[in-house]
Amino acid sequence: MPALRRKPRSVDFLHVKSSTHLLTRQSQINVSESLRRSSRIPDSKKAADKRENIEKRKPPPDVFRAYVGNIHPLTTVAELTGCFERCDGLKEISLRIAQGSAVQATPETLIDDLDVQYATVTLTAWKGLVQVMRMSGMTLRGRRLVIGLTSAILPEMDRIFYEHYHGIGSLRRKKYG
Repeated sequence: MPALRRKPRSVDFLHVKSSTHLLTRQSQINVSESLRRSSRIPDSKKAADKRENIEKRKPPPDVFRAYVGNIHPLTTVAELTGCFERCDGLKEISLRIAQGSAVQATPETLIDDLDVQYATVTLTAWKGLVQVMRMSGMTLRGRRLVIGLTSAILPEMDRIFYEHYHGIGSLRRKKYG
């Protein structure tokens, strides 16, 4: 029987090896592209969610408030207006008295040495709020003003908190018996 001649095996092996190598390289490219594509999908979802959240955000407020503390008990709204009138967008200044709770200051409101005033400055411009905040520490009637974005940092709030936890009038009872 005549012997069948085969093609040299090394040629087939090289051909298979190179095509496998090409397939392997191509499959690696496909895998890396699909990974990039799949990672882009969550990124684009995150970006869409972020845009949606930004759109849902409230517009900046039309009114800004600053709280002014450590005010002399005889200070008037006119004096405070004189201090803050150069600030942009000044809308209103209201005085309050800390008597264990915040009370609107009126001429009939009794002021004694335990009562201290603080003010709320209302502005319509952000730049004005920044100007008011920079005025913290200025002196009015011999007292250094404390200005903050919340009333919690004012020294007058210590008295309100004390009376809240120890009962209304507790400071008066403690002082006068």
